[in-house]
Formats: sequence, C-alpha cells, structure tokens
Amino acid sequence: MPAESNRRAAGNFFLIRFALALMFAASASPVAAQAITSLQQLTQAVNSQQRVGRDVRLEVTVCAASRPAVGVLVVSDESGVELLELGDFGREIFPGERIRIQGWHSFFRKREMGVELTRWPLVENDGIHFRRTISANTTLKAGMVPLRLDWFNSLRDFTLEVSYSVANGSPINLTSNLFHAVVDETSGQTNFLPGLRAECYEGYWESVPDFELLQPVKRGLATNFDVGFRTRDERVGIRFAGYWNVPQDGQYNFRVRSDEGSLFFLGQPEVEVTRVGQTTVPAPQPGLYGETMKSLVERRWATLEGHVDFATKKGEGIEFDLHSDRDVIAVRVADAAGLEPARLRNAHIKVSGVGRALMTADQRLVLGKLFVASSKEVELVEESPGNKLSPLITSVSQVQGLRIEDARRALPVRLRGVVTDAKNTVYDRWMSLQDDTRG
Repeated sequence: MPAESNRRAAGNFFLIRFALALMFAASASPVAAQAITSLQQLTQAVNSQQRVGRDVRLEVTVCAASRPAVGVLVVSDESGVELLELGDFGREIFPGERIRIQGWHSFFRKREMGVELTRWPLVENDGIHFRRTISANTTLKAGMVPLRLDWFNSLRDFTLEVSYSVANGSPINLTSNLFHAVVDETSGQTNFLPGLRAECYEGYWESVPDFELLQPVKRGLATNFDVGFRTRDERVGIRFAGYWNVPQDGQYNFRVRSDEGSLFFLGQPEVEVTRVGQTTVPAPQPGLYGETMKSLVERRWATLEGHVDFATKKGEGIEFDLHSDRDVIAVRVADAAGLEPARLRNAHIKVSGVGRALMTADQRLVLGKLFVASSKEVELVEESPGNKLSPLITSVSQVQGLRIEDARRALPVRLRGVVTDAKNTVYDRWMSLQDDTRG
C-alpha cells in the first residue's frame, strides 16, 4: 500500500508539473491565437496584463497626432478611443485620416498615457532583475539588418552583453559589423558608417521606458553596445540603434545578458501604419469636472476648459493641473512642441484628449486624468498678462515655509547644503539636507 501511494503521489506530482509547464509555455508565448481587432479589446488586454503578445489588425480614425518622431496618436473606432504610442511612424499623420495598424507578433505594453505598441522584440529581458540571460533563435539573410537595443538600470549594479552564435557554434560577442545610416543631402544616397547611434536618458523606471517621449541628456555614436556611454550609474537608460551586417545566411541564436531590463529588436520595431482613407475628424465631447466614469478602463475623447495652476516640462511634453472653481484634473501632453510652461501658468485654456477615471477617497470613479497627443490640442482662451516664472527657491527655510498647496506646484528649486542622512532603495529614496538656514 505505501508503495502504491508513493506511485500515485509521484504520478500526481508529474501531472501537476506537466500542467504548470503547459501554463507557463502558454503565458510565455509572444502571440496568442486571437488577434486584436478593436480598441476595446486592446484596452482590456493591457489592463489584464502589463505586457501582451498578439497579432493586431485595427482600422481606426485619427482624432489627434503628435510629430512623427514622438509617435503618439489618439484614435477611435466603433468600440472606443485610445492613446497609442507607436514610435516614429515616418510621416506626418493628420486628424481625420483613416489608418490601418497591423502587425504580427505585436508587443503591447500598458503605459501611463495609453498603450505602447511595437513588433515583438527578438529578445525580451525587461523588468527589474539581477543579471539575467535570455536567448532566442531567428533565421537571417546575409546583409544589412536594422537593429535596436533599449536598456535601463535602476539602482546598484548594471550589465549589458549581447552575443550570437551560428547553428551550434560558439558564442561571439556582438561588437563588430555594426553601422548607422547617413543620407547624403545632395544625392539622397544612403551610406553606412561604422558605429551605432546612441542616446542616453536619465530617470527612474521599473521597465524599459518609451524613449520617444523623453528628452535624451546625451547623443552620440558608440562602437558597440557599450554602457560606458551612460552619464551615470543609476537611474539611467540607453537606446542603441543602427544596423548589423549579417555575415552569412543561416540560423542564429542571440543572447542578451542584462541588469536591469532590455529589449532587443532585429528588423524595424515599428508596426505597419497604412493610410486607407479620409473622414470627418471626430468631435470631442464636452467633459465635466467630477463626472462619473463607468470603470477604470473607460476612455473618452473629451474636451475641458479651466485655468492652469502650475505647468512643468516632462520629456518631450508638459504636465499641468487644470482647475475649475473646486475641482482639478491632471493633464499630460505627449508632444509640447512650441508650448512653454511659463506661457500656460495662470492662463485659461481649452484642451482635448483621452479622459480617464480616477478613484476618489470615497471610492467614486470620476473623470480625473486627461492625456493629450500634442500642443495642437491645447487652445489658450485667455493668456495671463502678468504671466511670470515662479520665483526660484534657494533655501531649506523657504521649502519648510511653503503652504501645502504651493508645495504641490512643482516650483523651481536650487539648494546647496550638506547631506546629513540618506536612503536609496527601490522602495525608499530620500535625503536630509542642511544649509545655512535650517535642516
């Protein structure tokens, strides 16, 4: 009997492990069987998982668009509206266009403003983790192939290594045959020169950010995937982009070892965006402060009026609070080209974007956030004649003397003093500062 029980337990244990393996394989698979064909499906998918892999076939109407390099669209279809972060779509896209967005092995990620959509990376090694190696196989033809590698580090140690092997050969570090394209202005001919284009960014992230929405602190060329290009060790990210001259036809295995996360693309990372027609630009519906929303996944193409208390730059965009007499809505503009924060402060404006829900302290869902594609959707109804930059705060005593409502306004600060205590972890980041006025 004990032997029979042991055999049954072993069999059950095997079945459980087999079932778990199947579940893991299904969850790890980059492409699910059902394609995304509506914005409602897209929104629901990314709200159930942070990262989703599906085929995508969308036909949508453009409500608003950023500059091509910023890569943001507000689009609508019969099922709803959504803000999409597509990366550089290569040409100017105008409101009222009917476009088709399609891609096989597409990669969706939930972002603060909306949904980021790219092709599935060859190697997906994202997130906060220790040194970790992920590998993937692909078949390549000899010749130039586009590539891009996005990497970031949050705190402490950092690593980035890329290698490949052909068939069953030994791994080779991917440090050679790397190029960037330069177009001759006179002839229009494309020339390939050694090195990758590199851009360095600073910020704290827990996954690879959408670098298109950020401002690089450093641009240049790198001979390979060298994190020596970074400007600092922590809270930093780098995008490498260019071409690899594939030495021969064959089956290749790529390995990316990174700490923290990284995404490695071979081929163009952007999904295909095709113009299929023209229609009337969808009119945004007037929004109301404190308006009830049905759920956290509801999206509305809405327009609001109010006055701006404070405004501050954020990457390529601007953040500000939009006030009525009693309520406030947080607004973020993805592409703020031509619009400076100083011009917005104390002005009365009208702005259109994707409205989303916020849960109040009494558990009500109300319209509380508005995400905007570009400065073209921000209309200055009445600009403040005495609009001036907020005074610079230069002492600790000034900071401690701020009213709570002023402290929330993201006022400009430049302090010099002695750090008397500090803590810098993933969950806890602060310091104590002593100057001539106070501590």
